[in-house]
Amino acid sequence: MKFRMSKSKMYLYRKCPRKFYIETYTIYGEDKVSNEAAKKGSTLHELFELYNKNSPEFDYYKQFLMKDDFYKTHIDNFFIILSMFGLDRATYAERRLYDEEKNLVGIIDAIYEKDGKHILVDYKTGKYRESDYKDYLDELHLYVYLVQKTTDIKIDQVGIFFTVSPNDSFIEDMEEKRIRSVLRKFDNTVKKIEAKKFDAKPSWLCNYCEYAYICDMIYDETMQNDFL
Repeated sequence: MKFRMSKSKMYLYRKCPRKFYIETYTIYGEDKVSNEAAKKGSTLHELFELYNKNSPEFDYYKQFLMKDDFYKTHIDNFFIILSMFGLDRATYAERRLYDEEKNLVGIIDAIYEKDGKHILVDYKTGKYRESDYKDYLDELHLYVYLVQKTTDIKIDQVGIFFTVSPNDSFIEDMEEKRIRSVLRKFDNTVKKIEAKKFDAKPSWLCNYCEYAYICDMIYDETMQNDFL
């Protein structure tokens, strides 16, 4: 592969191989512009990173963002969630890690320490979806693999903080068997990509896909180009 795999690429492929191909290998994906929600999510992640790193810029940045009701809600909820779980600043924040063996890259939002345990946490500014709960756990355990493979940190628990809905946030015990399961899914995904399997996955989501107008046209290209 000409790119490094990541959690987001893996789950994009599993949701729709055709969309994965378009975003990864074509000019349509290169020209993609982040939507407003994604930009706001990135801004919040930057603020949370400043807090965790005890940056002197945090207070100024926070005061500026709190003038907007959207940001104020998420920032207030962030601290509500920390209080819910008895946490303060993360010990590790925004760590970019790379596993050469699996060509896997990832950015860890935060690792907290509490009562001698390490808690790996992902921040999400979007809505919690109950139907995605198993995928949430898989994503977290793929990060656990990455952390434990590339550092000397042993993860005891995993969680997601939903800053739009604090009560949906959770922390669960880490499961070794889930790490093995998600790695099998990861390896299977890589094999399918290398085999050029980019069939579309028709569903109601196609009605909202920004690539729907070129989906059928792209099919021939995936069969002809030697892009891997």
